[in-house]
Amino acid sequence: PRESILIVSEKQVGPLQKFDDERLAQIGDLFELVQYEEDVEIFKIGDIGESFYFIKKGEVDVFAHDDRDNEIRVDRLTDSEWFGEISLVEMSRRTATIRTRCPTLCLELHKEQFATFQDLAPELAATIEKCNRYSEKQSITENTILPRSDRKQALE
Repeated sequence: PRESILIVSEKQVGPLQKFDDERLAQIGDLFELVQYEEDVEIFKIGDIGESFYFIKKGEVDVFAHDDRDNEIRVDRLTDSEWFGEISLVEMSRRTATIRTRCPTLCLELHKEQFATFQDLAPELAATIEKCNRYSEKQSITENTILPRSDRKQALE
């Protein structure tokens, strides 16, 4: 049988490191390992949300639009952080544009597997949803996305 990609190479991806090998094996087949080159737009504001991502290695910039519809960088995400959850949790269009800063390796979870992931890892799914709600509130009141340090603290 094929070993889970999470057991083989992804156990150190931030929020996934709390799971034992048996639990990782349960969710591992849901993910796809995807390599992006530098300066690749993974998705843009308004796209239909198709996937959720964990960053294994690399960096992405998060862009939003200001009041004059100019694109502005609002955050930078790196190893062990995630993005793309808002449109899957809220079943809405993308609220940000994500662009790689360097070659970036991600674990991608397609929307078809997202519900299964939530069932198999309810505590992580709850953390992701909690961060999503905080991020939305911050976006409305401060025109910013949840800072990286706050997202990491939510996992502790």
